[in-house]
Amino acid sequence: ADFQLRLADIGLFTPEFRGPLTAYGTARQQGVTWSVDVSATGPGGTQADIAGTASTSGNLNLNVDGSAPLGLINGLLEPRRLSGLANFNLRINGPAALNAVSGTITTTNAALSAPTLGQSLNSINARITLGGGSADITLTGQSGQGGQISVGGRVGLSGNYPANLNIGLQEIVLRDPLLYETTASGQVTLNGGLTGGAVIGGVVN
Repeated sequence: ADFQLRLADIGLFTPEFRGPLTAYGTARQQGVTWSVDVSATGPGGTQADIAGTASTSGNLNLNVDGSAPLGLINGLLEPRRLSGLANFNLRINGPAALNAVSGTITTTNAALSAPTLGQSLNSINARITLGGGSADITLTGQSGQGGQISVGGRVGLSGNYPANLNIGLQEIVLRDPLLYETTASGQVTLNGGLTGGAVIGGVVN
């Protein structure tokens, strides 16, 4: 069957963006398996192509490619805010769960503001490689007040999200206009579950 769907305003779910979300494609059943080929477009650079099969037992074999604005998750980050575009090239092979997902997610020149911390990051370039139930992360960014930050390592995608991350700080400017201005450089490690129990170590000068 051929189909076309249209949501008049995606702003009903995310006030960051306004405009229609449309999807069109085909879905055909062959025994216990559905073959699907879908394209979707929306505001803010949202675009996705999904192709593959889905069985009635819940197993998926899908390729998912496209892009989406990072601002879609700002509602989860308040008062912090992300801007920029994420590009994804993913494969889902198995039940609908994170450990069935492989592929890459990348961003170029994204930005993050954290007003309660008085900090922002610009020119964020990141690459997340998914596979085997974990995410390998490489990220660099420029502090809005000066300096650079880098993050590298792995995060598990189940349980307490065990992480093994290295964070590099290079001449990060820390400033309170009424009290101080200084810079921080060093290496920080984070090991353990992100939901609790992680150990932070390293040296910052």
